[in-house]
Amino acid sequence: MPKKQLVKIVGKTSDDRLVLSGLFRFAETYGLPLEIIFQLLKDNNMIPSWSHLLEEAKKAQVNMERFKRRLQDNIVDIYGRDYYHEIARRLINPTQL
Repeated sequence: MPKKQLVKIVGKTSDDRLVLSGLFRFAETYGLPLEIIFQLLKDNNMIPSWSHLLEEAKKAQVNMERFKRRLQDNIVDIYGRDYYHEIARRLINPTQL
């Protein structure tokens, strides 16, 4: 029986970057910090599906306030404050994702 794939391509951005889901489960399964995953994605012209990432964290029943603070710090450190504000705005109004 084949192994279940944790990380999946779920789309492409208008600037041709691949969008990936399954990153929270991947991080939890292999113990790889999200900031390292985010940096690897950025370096390889990919981005996380932010909505999938939050949904996976909710399903895992993590402390969402703490997770969101950690996520904010990681996004600002790797992608910049302006990018974080854009993502936060889109997550508040998901029809724009």
